[in-house]
Amino acid sequence: ILLTCIACLSCYSIHLLLCSAGVVGIRAYEQLGQRAFGHPGKILAAVIITLHNIGAMSSYLFIVKYELPLVIQAFLGQTSITE
Repeated sequence: ILLTCIACLSCYSIHLLLCSAGVVGIRAYEQLGQRAFGHPGKILAAVIITLHNIGAMSSYLFIVKYELPLVIQAFLGQTSITE
């Protein structure tokens, strides 16, 4: 359910960005933040995008760290990992 909500919000965000691009020629979130709130808006948009990317990367690495050994075990037919 949460994934569906995030997907809908992302679609709406892209829709708003494309509408603003058509009206005022803005093609990036940072430019939109600068146009709306000046330099602090540009910085805030860049920080939020950076935090989002760090969160996505951390989630991906967390999943890979805990799930990849199990996948390798399943492919090799092992029942446990010896350390």
